Amino acid sequence: AGSRRLKQGDLLLLDFGAEYENYASDITRMFALGRSSKHQKEMYKMVYEAKELSHAEAYAGNAAKNLFLASENFLTPRGHPLIHSIGHGLGLRVHDFPTRMGADAEWQLEEGMVVTIEPGAYDAKWGGIRIEDDVLIEGKGHKRLTKAPKQLVEL
Repeated sequence: AGSRRLKQGDLLLLDFGAEYENYASDITRMFALGRSSKHQKEMYKMVYEAKELSHAEAYAGNAAKNLFLASENFLTPRGHPLIHSIGHGLGLRVHDFPTRMGADAEWQLEEGMVVTIEPGAYDAKWGGIRIEDDVLIEGKGHKRLTKAPKQLVEL
């Protein structure tokens, strides 16, 4: 955010959602104005890999903090510790119960919960990358509710 005009090479982080029958959705996708740099592509790939590790932990009975730790343990050695939680509950509000999935989240995922998974990596020089999807927790796994493409889109 700021007053600077957008230019070629900038990344746009769009965090948005919709409501349907009083239930909220929440999604974040990345867009590059023009061609993205090699560094931006590498950062995007790194965040996507972290997200997939957290997805593997998204099943009923698992502690919510394990989703956070899966991404955190991947990103931190690469110089990008998570600076926010890995996600939150989603329901009648965008940030619904359960509220936060961080390293201290002792609660367990339950079948039927809808949560977001949204790791991010940030660079003080040019911004950051975050990819967010909504998932329905099922017994032995989860169902991805977000259907939007997951690649970095170049405009």
